[in-house]
Amino acid sequence: MAHILPHSVIQRLRNLSFPIEEPSGDDHSNDASGSNETPNLTPIDVIVTRIMLTKGKKLPPGIVDVIFDFAEYWAHSSNEFDYLAEHQDALRVHGSSHSENKFLLRSFPVGLTGIQGKKDLAEVLAYDTNEAKPQPLGKEHEPSYFAKLADYPTPKLLHPVRKVVFSIRSKDQGWGGDNVEDRHTFRGSWTWFEAGLEKFDADQICDASCTYDVRFKSPSSKASPLPVCGLRPLYPSIVPNEENEEEGRSKSTHLNEENESKEKGQFKYTHPLSHQDKWVIKCNKTAHREWQDHVVTWSYLDHIDPESAEAQRLEDEEGRGKGTGDGWFVRDLKLGDVVTVWAKARFPAWVNHIEKVKLLGAWIVGHKEMRLITNASRISRLIVTSSYLISLKQTPFPPFLRTMSTLKGHNIPLNLPEGLSQDQLTSFKPFNNWIDTLTNSLRLQSDASHPFHADPYALRSVTIQAFDRFGPSRLGFVKLTATVSNGAGETLPAAALLRGPSVAMLVMLIPDDVPPESDERYVVLTVQPRVPAGSLGFVELPAGMVDDAGSFKGAAAQEIQEELGVTIHEDELTSLSELAAPTQDSNEGLPSAMFPSAGGCDEHITIFSHEKRIHRDQLKEWSGRLTGLRSHGEKITLKVVPMKDAWREGARDAKCLAALALWQGLRQEQKL
Repeated sequence: MAHILPHSVIQRLRNLSFPIEEPSGDDHSNDASGSNETPNLTPIDVIVTRIMLTKGKKLPPGIVDVIFDFAEYWAHSSNEFDYLAEHQDALRVHGSSHSENKFLLRSFPVGLTGIQGKKDLAEVLAYDTNEAKPQPLGKEHEPSYFAKLADYPTPKLLHPVRKVVFSIRSKDQGWGGDNVEDRHTFRGSWTWFEAGLEKFDADQICDASCTYDVRFKSPSSKASPLPVCGLRPLYPSIVPNEENEEEGRSKSTHLNEENESKEKGQFKYTHPLSHQDKWVIKCNKTAHREWQDHVVTWSYLDHIDPESAEAQRLEDEEGRGKGTGDGWFVRDLKLGDVVTVWAKARFPAWVNHIEKVKLLGAWIVGHKEMRLITNASRISRLIVTSSYLISLKQTPFPPFLRTMSTLKGHNIPLNLPEGLSQDQLTSFKPFNNWIDTLTNSLRLQSDASHPFHADPYALRSVTIQAFDRFGPSRLGFVKLTATVSNGAGETLPAAALLRGPSVAMLVMLIPDDVPPESDERYVVLTVQPRVPAGSLGFVELPAGMVDDAGSFKGAAAQEIQEELGVTIHEDELTSLSELAAPTQDSNEGLPSAMFPSAGGCDEHITIFSHEKRIHRDQLKEWSGRLTGLRSHGEKITLKVVPMKDAWREGARDAKCLAALALWQGLRQEQKL
């Protein structure tokens, strides 16, 4: 096989050390199951084995990938802190104290085991136990930046991580609890551990004056290309620190203007009072005096629905967060990301005791995804073998990939699905309108008269779950969930479908043979297929969406032209919504419009009216007329009904009922 392998690989193989087999006997009879320790695999080890299997054994690379995944033969790095070894005593985190949210440890950056020729990252990075500065992430590094720091293979996948393992030895104070039945269980525990996420800021440069980074040898040592002062937290979240803002303005200007603005202490960490289901690694058992060794693995194959009974079992029987079983965190990690561990304690007398904490991350090295089918198709026997290996896992393929970043301008975690970038999202006008309006409403809580002033809510994160496009590039609909919570950990329902504003038109036809004071009017309704409602003949008021470029009146006039075949100038339209609820009357900045489903959708409909006198014979001609844009899939039939019957004919259409109510109310108030 020597003629196949490069010289460097042969040298590596020659330097491999093999374990010496020990004779089996009674002393080892209890060890038959093997060790639970993860092999100390480096990226080079993985690549060497891959070459041996692909070149020496002629296995297709895709099959080797399946074997490696099944055997969990992945490169990894680990970091740990032993408080007994370092401080000769356990760490104690006391509830209701300044240290009730204690940063413990951070992992090495995903995909890296050493840089600048050093075998150990600890020789280069100042990986102490200090929390990252609470500053917003300016710009993420490209994956190529991290790859250039290593003299060994790094992941080629955008999301290469396969598992994260947390090992913690801890306990609580050993007494107390609100309920005797909760003792020695995970219920009612107010000491726990949460994961966090940090990224390196490409805009941060560590210079000689930086004292935050504890250098390997001395302050004069060469700065690391991955300075700890450049780490930015995505979780725990940060918020503007209004109390220190004025103080920050008086600081010395020894740094340049850009860096000075980041050093002013304008931001601070925000830690909710209660457990955060998406981040809880483990709770201590309540009132349990014995030390507990916790080993928690988060895998990219996890797929437990946070709302399922299995997720509830994770919380009740394993002390984990209900939202940590769906694998989103692991599948979202990218090259260079940093995982953190925080210890938590709440309320007086609750104490989180920690002896040791360890973090291990494992990732795929080298090859791209989706090679299994093309390579394995050459050998039918290997297809069967690989399928069998996959079936043994008894888990589905992981969901589509996601990307976590920081939402610019708001400094909160943003979780995006594959195929949607932050620039594309922020160019979607309904998203900008939604988050700007929500931010403004949250800001109003600073008023002492606001009902939420004592414990205000804040927007903590946004996750885009799905999106749809109109054509190749234009976003049409966005489905999201958001975390809106207060300091007590209370949350508000925050799932929304964003689709933007619409207009509806109440078109009233008056026969030209009736006197002006007559109440005889006819309303034009449309009958058309509405698949979301399960109907092929839904009766409703003429309506349509407003695009990014159009005005509301312009959109209304256009819809009248398209659906009714009547040309009306914008100035002939009356905005019933504006007359009833002027925009300036809303402190929250809500538009003058009707929200048909404010609990789940951002759509707001501005309702316009128009009266037109026509010949009585034309009324019969209009009813039953076929209209609509066939190029848009519209098949619309007009229906003309007496206004006194419109509420009955359009009873299933919220737009129709709202328009009739507005028109009637405004007439009574003599605003029409």
